[in-house]
Amino acid sequence: MPQLFLQNAQAYVAWSSGVARYLTDYAFGNNRILPVAILCRLGNGNFTDTALFDTAAPWSVLREDMAQTLEEELGEPGELISVKTHMGPIKGYLRTLDIHLLADLGGTDIKVESTVLVTGDWSGPTVLGFHGFLEKLRFALDPGVAEGEEIIYFGPAGA
Repeated sequence: MPQLFLQNAQAYVAWSSGVARYLTDYAFGNNRILPVAILCRLGNGNFTDTALFDTAAPWSVLREDMAQTLEEELGEPGELISVKTHMGPIKGYLRTLDIHLLADLGGTDIKVESTVLVTGDWSGPTVLGFHGFLEKLRFALDPGVAEGEEIIYFGPAGA
């Protein structure tokens, strides 16, 4: 499995534990294009989704219809918050959910104990955002040389 390394004192230490393909300009719905999309498993069952990987999103976002499917996997509703999006403001409750990045090119999947905004105001894709998800990962996007070679390296933050 290809890995990425950090220099730690006098040695190099592998920090990536998994490698996967990511998609660019992925079509979602009728006329939405996701610049960077990644396959993930929501919860600990077999529910997979192609999600928008968005370093600028303050929170990960889960539509209410998907939350109903995953109700047994979600933690109790927490704080009610409002977030401004390009589609307008949305309100929802913060809840916990395990999200797994799938290492389809090698290494091991990673489970992130995540915080997601569950809302009925959002009609877009599942969003993997900063607080409660991306801040818990180290990751690197490699665009490759040709189309179809895009890969993401990932591992736990601080490892």
